Amino acid sequence: PTETTVWSTTATARAQTPISIGSPIANTQVYLLDRLDQLSPPGALGELCIGGAGVVRGYHARPELTAERFVTRPVGPGGTPVRLYRTGDLARWLPDGTLAFAGRLDHQLKVRGYRIELGEIENALLTHTDVDQAVVVPRDDIAGDTRLVAYVAPRRADAAGTAQQRTEYWRDIWATAYDAGSEQVNDVTFNTSGWSSSVTGGALPESEMQEWVDHTVGRIRELRPNRILSIGCGTGLLLFRLAPDCQAYTGVDYAAPALENIRRGLREKALTNVQLVESPAHDLSAIPDGGFDVVVINSVIQYFPTADYLRRVLREAMSKLAPGGALFVGDVRSLSLLEAFHTAVLFANTTPETPIEAARRALQTRVARDSELVIDPQFFEQFAASEAGIDGISLELKHTRATNEMSCFRYDVVLRKAGAVPSVAPRSPESVQVVNGDAMSSVDDVRTLVASASGSLQITGLRNARVAREVRAAQLLAESAPQGAATVGALLQQVAQTPAIDPSDVYALQARHRVILTPTAGAPDRFDALFVPQTAGWEQRPVVRGGTMRDAELVHEPQVARAGAELVGQLRAGLAASLPDYMVPDEIVVLESLPLTPNGKIDRKALPAPANVRGAAIPAATSAPPGNELERRIAGVWQELLGHAALGINDNFFDLGANSLLMMQANTRLRSALGVPLSLVQMFEHPTIASLARYLESSAQNPEVSKAAASAGQDRAQARRDAMSQRRAPRASSTS
Repeated sequence: PTETTVWSTTATARAQTPISIGSPIANTQVYLLDRLDQLSPPGALGELCIGGAGVVRGYHARPELTAERFVTRPVGPGGTPVRLYRTGDLARWLPDGTLAFAGRLDHQLKVRGYRIELGEIENALLTHTDVDQAVVVPRDDIAGDTRLVAYVAPRRADAAGTAQQRTEYWRDIWATAYDAGSEQVNDVTFNTSGWSSSVTGGALPESEMQEWVDHTVGRIRELRPNRILSIGCGTGLLLFRLAPDCQAYTGVDYAAPALENIRRGLREKALTNVQLVESPAHDLSAIPDGGFDVVVINSVIQYFPTADYLRRVLREAMSKLAPGGALFVGDVRSLSLLEAFHTAVLFANTTPETPIEAARRALQTRVARDSELVIDPQFFEQFAASEAGIDGISLELKHTRATNEMSCFRYDVVLRKAGAVPSVAPRSPESVQVVNGDAMSSVDDVRTLVASASGSLQITGLRNARVAREVRAAQLLAESAPQGAATVGALLQQVAQTPAIDPSDVYALQARHRVILTPTAGAPDRFDALFVPQTAGWEQRPVVRGGTMRDAELVHEPQVARAGAELVGQLRAGLAASLPDYMVPDEIVVLESLPLTPNGKIDRKALPAPANVRGAAIPAATSAPPGNELERRIAGVWQELLGHAALGINDNFFDLGANSLLMMQANTRLRSALGVPLSLVQMFEHPTIASLARYLESSAQNPEVSKAAASAGQDRAQARRDAMSQRRAPRASSTS
């Protein structure tokens, strides 16, 4: 600073080392003072004050400013007074004795009649041990309403620590789900605890779950398994159907209640060829390498923390395979259909009269807060190409008849380990006739073409009836002003007549052929159909080496969103305890890193608008705060789970980013906090603070209400599925 003529601290800049502002030069002292002018302890923030020979006398002809910035404080040895220059900078001492710059103290403004020091709020945020950067800015995204928004960048944890934290997070959620559901299970070999619809929140119909299980078991049996390793075996839905026909079956899971369910079933069925291992997916050290011909990772990877973690697990799984063995990765959520999936859920829970702007904001929020790992099929192509030990790959759509979130928005992958034994059939047909199916509008068009084919045939670009409407609607919602669609109802009419073909109808054309349905690259509403004569013995196609797409293009990583939700809850609680209410930000946004200007300062103009304030203003009715103790306690649980600002009593939890697994977690916390019985179905039927509070008040007065509400909820869930089935063409049921 010029006021200390002119150097006060220095540091040596080294490659790959974070740059600090160093330590004091000779005849210079640096003190960090808190708001009470007390010395800040090591690691805590304080205003950087400089003393010593370089401090000037003051500002020329400005006595008031001199008195403000040049002060004397008893901070020397034994409390001796020291003349200091107050820089207005925030800093903290690092363990190595150097200083880390942490922003400015002098960003003041007036909000809603209160004078607010932004630096003081930033200081409070930076005291949290998991926060690396913080900045607070006023935003006017909603006309006429200046709001404080805090942006924080968390400290980067090491990969192993992140993996451990996230796997424990999901372990606890699933353990809760299995514990809550297993009490009512009659058949331990078909325990669907935790499997719920993303639309209704209720259990998926048993018939749909049975079809899904049969379909997955069938695909695994096509790999001719004899020794199976199942990573994330859950309650044993696949295990109890595959193990009786195997020489050995090893199931791995991190949730103890799930493994206990399997043990009960093993005793009942007298199965002695099954070994169970309680472990997270990334730790397979207890399992020998090369001992399995099939490894199964089914409906699990969406709970992995990062793409790197997924690669680690895939490599571990491949190491457990014998030469020529197959890794089956099932129920992979498709990144190209992420917006379409949330559009489907939004439509199922939104009235036709909902303004299109409100729907757009809700969709943006849902996508931004999606808490699962979502993978583009190209990720597996590139992974296979990068691994010398993989020489075959297959990507296939689901072809079950039921139309739900598994059959619409997920796919299966098979990776074949190199070194096939002689019994393995040829990998690919010798020649394939390729036909563009863009103009085909019915399965009859496909049937006619297949009947005339003499050999292998591939039809590319068939429009997928299961997702075409949602994909088109998501595209329109992404536009600033979709023509002719002022409401959700108008938008639904606009996309209702899209001609398309159901994949299950195409799969049914397999009398003379093996049918393989794969997603069309770059076209989320399309699929390719490969017809290979049954005699050809086709399994996986060879791996094509190459591919340079980045993870950011191939993967939705929930790590920041997940950690952010927890961090925001902690920060909000800390700010509420240390600052006046009017200084607590309306929104706290977690970013991987804060944008910087070319000279390394935080670029406030480049900070993104929070997802929940983009677009038009939210109607005033939705912003009413909780009005009684019950509503405040419900709001407190949801604020902590969603990491959201103060919730309005009419805000829909799902519009704010809740999903079925968060509902399970909220259910557990609410039952504990309120001391009342509360089912998941009841929570899904009452997705706002106001409606849930009214229900709880009425059920407290009349215990029979709880039983009646559960029954009514199931009836409404079935009615919603029936309504969804009538909207689809040529056939559909609820998009869960």
